[in-house]
Amino acid sequence: MAKLFIENYYEDGLRYDLDYELRVRDIQFYVDRCSSYANEVLELGCGTGRVSIPVARAGLKITAVDSSEAMLKMAQKKLRKEKEVISNNVTFIMSDIRTLTLDRKFKTVIMPFNVMQHLYDISSINRFFSNLRECIEDNSIFIFDVINPDLYELSRSPEDYAVYDSFHIKTKEDGSMERVTDNNGRLLVIEDRINYNPIQQIAAYTLSYSLDHNDLFELNLKHRVFFTKELEYILCSNGFHIIGCFGDFDMSPLEQKSPSQIFVCMYKN
Repeated sequence: MAKLFIENYYEDGLRYDLDYELRVRDIQFYVDRCSSYANEVLELGCGTGRVSIPVARAGLKITAVDSSEAMLKMAQKKLRKEKEVISNNVTFIMSDIRTLTLDRKFKTVIMPFNVMQHLYDISSINRFFSNLRECIEDNSIFIFDVINPDLYELSRSPEDYAVYDSFHIKTKEDGSMERVTDNNGRLLVIEDRINYNPIQQIAAYTLSYSLDHNDLFELNLKHRVFFTKELEYILCSNGFHIIGCFGDFDMSPLEQKSPSQIFVCMYKN
């Protein structure tokens, strides 16, 4: 059977949550940072509410924005399972973060899990920051993370597939899938290959999914690759002072082998 190619990585909230079910370390980082800065938060690129809902559980009000209807539908579905006191803390908005229009300003803005890496060119970056400045005020906090580039990984041959993740799953009563810790479920394997354009600084990923060694589908995903000094220049030229820079969500220093680049910034108009 030929593989099914799916162009939009973010059109399936169920699959997205299954893929990143174990990505939790960043959630507490963002909850803690938000709790220390303000009681109302703007999240840009909220996806399925993976961070938004835990922030709301911490007693904070959050306005969460995403451009994907499928992601927001999943976020709303998850939010309906929460207590009313929590669900009342969340407002989901569908919008492109480059053109978002709000009727108020925020003291704390977060952009978790590589959202900035979907700003692929200078025009998109400039439009985003111009719009962001309209959503904040002097001394507002902006926190985001992106992948710390691994040059060895980026230099892989475009034909070189590598295992990205593998785990066992089972079908729940509602037809959705969940991970299982034993080997009694069906084996889902995700392999990826990378085609990196160093001139445009775009990493084009192809993710290939198989279930019990039978091909399922392939997904395409693009990331703009950002280097640390480049990010420092972009932030400073847009009025942001860097007050913290980390390489992981335990707040360890940013080093060459760190998995992430995490910036905590303050806007100075």
